[in-house]
Amino acid sequence: MDLASVEYIGGDVVPELVEQNLRRYTDVGRKFVVMDVLCDSLPRVDLIFCRDGLVHFSFSDIAVAMRAMIQSGSTYLLATTFTDRTINEDIPTGGWRTLNLSLPPLCFPEPLEALEDGPRPDGAYPDKALGLYRLDAFTGPACGGFEGCRAPWIRETGPR
Repeated sequence: MDLASVEYIGGDVVPELVEQNLRRYTDVGRKFVVMDVLCDSLPRVDLIFCRDGLVHFSFSDIAVAMRAMIQSGSTYLLATTFTDRTINEDIPTGGWRTLNLSLPPLCFPEPLEALEDGPRPDGAYPDKALGLYRLDAFTGPACGGFEGCRAPWIRETGPR
């Protein structure tokens, strides 16, 4: 696949990982920057690729991250979800757990596409997937079809 016309901005909160990626992968149209989705403005891009990111955030920090993504004016989000999970549990930011993005309290809309991203080589997490979402789908008055569910980044007039 010819990716010559694709501009890639890789962002991570871990400076050492950004340095490693700079050394390994920097090329024309590819750059890597230290970026914290919880406090930095995000660039407007066609696709925000958030693989294994939201699973490390508390529910309240997922709301902060989603508001930043929506406010960036970007078009799509590709994010990790675990499709067979039946409940989402809160954690302190920095921990890890599986998340089903379609379930409360997150209530993401149905993904446009779901790409298999599991299982791991040891067979764990066979339901791991990457869900593709339009970010403008998060700015309406309702979320995901779950009665009584209101995702914290949604309000009647659009994103916070």
